[in-house]
Amino acid sequence: MKKFLVTTVTSFALIATPAIVGGSTAAAAPYEGTVTTTPTATPVQQVVPRNRLIRARYRLATAGNGQPTGRVYIRVKNLRTGKTFVTSRFYIGGTRTWKFKRAKQRGNYRITFTYAPPDGSVYKLSRTRVVIRKR
Repeated sequence: MKKFLVTTVTSFALIATPAIVGGSTAAAAPYEGTVTTTPTATPVQQVVPRNRLIRARYRLATAGNGQPTGRVYIRVKNLRTGKTFVTSRFYIGGTRTWKFKRAKQRGNYRITFTYAPPDGSVYKLSRTRVVIRKR
């Protein structure tokens, strides 16, 4: 009977010790897709003259010291005619200024920037848009 009692108390102590001492196991954070990204897009000129190209600046910010890299998919839509084209550029950090040679007609253009992080990245997908007027 004594051996049974000692065995029961010992096994209970071994099982309950993690819950009493700390409770949680080690965790490797941040996990995939947990760090938020804040994109900002600004036009170089809000109203673009007739013989000039549409240009927009893009920057991606995060919390902390991290600098996300990856693909930025850019969708340019002429709101007057409805014509749309999509392109992608590789983003390596900082502020980037991109030109859009296919946007030659007059009208208002809505440019949507979508940051797509690479597989296994800790950063989240993010999206922003800007409207530029072409005369």
